[in-house]
Amino acid sequence: GHRVPPHTAGPRGIAALQALVGNRVTSAVMSGSRPPAQVQRFAGPEHATLGDSVGATIDLGSGVVLTWGQMVAIAGDEYGSVDEVIADSRTPQGRAKLRAALEHDEVPGTLAATLPPTSTLMPPRGEHEPRQTAMEAQKKRYEELVVDNIPHFAAGGTAIATWTGHHQDALARALDAGLADDPGARQLALATEAFGEHFLTDSFSGGHVRTPRAEILDWYMHVFGPRVVIPLVDELRRRLTAEFAQQIAAQLPHLVSGAAGPIGEMVTRSVEDTMTMLAPEGVVLLGQFIGKYIAGAVSGTLHDMEGSRGVWVNSVAHPAPWLAYGDGRLDDSPDSASEAEAAVAAAKAQVDQAYAIGLRFRRTVATPYAPPRTIHFAFGRHDLDATGAAACQDAADFLRARPDATLDLVGHTDQVGTDSANDALGSRRAETVKGALVAAGVDAARITTASRGESEPVSEDPRQYRLNRRVEFGWGSRPVSEPSREREEALAALALEIPDFRPVLDRVPRAFDALNVELEDWHWGSMPQNIRDGFNTWMSVHIRPVLLPMLADKALKPIVITTPPLTGVTLEPRPVAKRQVEKLFENPVAYLNDAFGTPAGP
Repeated sequence: GHRVPPHTAGPRGIAALQALVGNRVTSAVMSGSRPPAQVQRFAGPEHATLGDSVGATIDLGSGVVLTWGQMVAIAGDEYGSVDEVIADSRTPQGRAKLRAALEHDEVPGTLAATLPPTSTLMPPRGEHEPRQTAMEAQKKRYEELVVDNIPHFAAGGTAIATWTGHHQDALARALDAGLADDPGARQLALATEAFGEHFLTDSFSGGHVRTPRAEILDWYMHVFGPRVVIPLVDELRRRLTAEFAQQIAAQLPHLVSGAAGPIGEMVTRSVEDTMTMLAPEGVVLLGQFIGKYIAGAVSGTLHDMEGSRGVWVNSVAHPAPWLAYGDGRLDDSPDSASEAEAAVAAAKAQVDQAYAIGLRFRRTVATPYAPPRTIHFAFGRHDLDATGAAACQDAADFLRARPDATLDLVGHTDQVGTDSANDALGSRRAETVKGALVAAGVDAARITTASRGESEPVSEDPRQYRLNRRVEFGWGSRPVSEPSREREEALAALALEIPDFRPVLDRVPRAFDALNVELEDWHWGSMPQNIRDGFNTWMSVHIRPVLLPMLADKALKPIVITTPPLTGVTLEPRPVAKRQVEKLFENPVAYLNDAFGTPAGP
């Protein structure tokens, strides 16, 4: 298969796309990232069904081939960016995490069983975090993403804007891939498009059409949070003080009354230390933190309610209103399914068209073969055999024919030997290939070398270690001072043949408010009972798994007081914090109202 290079942020319009492609040649190795996305959407199998309606696959390399629907499903819900998916496909631990994502989203297909088990241990993410299995790590990633789900909602245009950004990136990459006739770069374009189509298909889910996720988050973080944070901190300080005083009294029941001053001083100091541990960034950011999580629960409640009762919608392409439902109810809304499938097909067709345009205008310089991708070596050796030497000659011919092309050489080894020895051997192998290319007349400045040692094996099977002893060719490009005639013509054709995204956007539903009930008030002081009840449920299901791991943080370790007359007294912040969290999730609305009152709505 063809390895997909990392994804990078791209243009935001046809004109910007023209400027981007007109000043760069196709690159099979790109880097960058997107802001993280999130959940609240059609269920994974529903996303997969919509995506798989186009009947396409995406080859990530290393034997990892996703169906189009699998990429659509795990995007946003299980992964924050297409970069994460591609990176995970390249290492054994990452592939275990990818399997966990596919299984957690209930879209394993036939691929999951070929990947490492989800019990594979992952490296710790921080000094305070224990090692986790791939499935545990993936579930935690899922719950983290559940709090930042703005890109998934249609209200305010965020879902479509997110898809549009990915679509423009995909068009640019597809055109570049065609101009270079580069199958690997084409896979990047396809991966980028399929990832973005998660947000496109989210727009057809009833819970996403009217829920004003961005507006809710903004109000709770910047209006509500600052209103409640001071009374909340004061109330927490009062509760912690009372609990710590009880801990001291239990350890020193016969303490003389004259020690009341030192007791109060130590309790106060310990409470302030604990408050600092709980909110190290300060009160202002604590208010935003509180607002963010409450906003997530309020938005989720509205989303679930709208998805359950259905929202009347229509579109430019389908002016007759239909009832759109949410998670798990795609089968109850056949119009949503058919319109979403038509939008997915139209979006992919534009990416395929961009690739075809690139092929039509690609350079006419004779390059009768694709450049090499890998050279293998004998055990412990870094010299070239006849096959490797021939591959180097092919690469040199390609570089001479393509003055814009660049090459990143990465040396690899098998798992025999020490890390340092393998790093050095991988470097020697990459330098050997570079030396052969320079000797053949290639400018050394166009070639970089690196070593990954044994860290990125193709196979863990000792019988297949020969596959790991290799140098991989990463083909890229460097900017050219003037765009080529072929590129200028390709850009002109792209703008003419794909002037806009109307074939897709005309399918996207919008609320048909004449038939819909009025959306509930989502401001804290004005929420009706059904929103408050839904809020409690949503907090327990989605926010609780995010907050509970914080109770294991080493910052909540016992505090030993060494000041007389309290020498030897130990305060335990962790059980205190645990009790408060448990009380919070017994009835979140009641707990929060008790802590900071019932602030007015807008």
